Amino acid sequence: MLCPSCGKDNPDGVRFCVHCGTRLVTTVEQPVESLPTETPQLPTLTGTLPAYRPFGIVFIVVWTFGSALTWLGLSIFSSVNANVAAVGRMLFEQSPPAEAVFLYFLSILLSFLALLSITGAIGLWLLTRWGRNLVAWLQLPSIILGIVMMASAGVRAVARSGLSGMLVFSGLLTIFISVVIVSYLLNPKTEVWFRTQ
Repeated sequence: MLCPSCGKDNPDGVRFCVHCGTRLVTTVEQPVESLPTETPQLPTLTGTLPAYRPFGIVFIVVWTFGSALTWLGLSIFSSVNANVAAVGRMLFEQSPPAEAVFLYFLSILLSFLALLSITGAIGLWLLTRWGRNLVAWLQLPSIILGIVMMASAGVRAVARSGLSGMLVFSGLLTIFISVVIVSYLLNPKTEVWFRTQ
């Protein structure tokens, strides 16, 4: 290769002229390696997650948040009834009535279920195994609630009010959806979604 500065011949493959030190222009350019493209990921504290969720996960998260609001509403209702019962009876008695104590404990239990449901929904949205397991276990109280709704349809006062049909339908729907959620979450094919602990 001839040097453009001094005009002397240089061996092939050198970058600088061996006679004057001028940089030689090479005609062969090295190909630039392209960077691999990756699917966009969402950064989280537990690792990287896919940018989208399957419909089943989205539905279960929405259902779980709805269950949490239901537990919270029932908790507030039980707490208000406990206060009314306690104040009403304590005007005439010295000790709180048994139904007020029962309603207080029930409101605490329902508040705890609401908190667990919200936590499970967040864990499930982050595609964690603990979130999946927690949401699956929380379907047990939902099934019990469905059975209670169906059983209360047989009470005479409820039958006279005309709400028995709605309670039976709501109970069956709650049980059905809970069973479907458990089947979906514990299916081995969905294991690939839950990579983080």
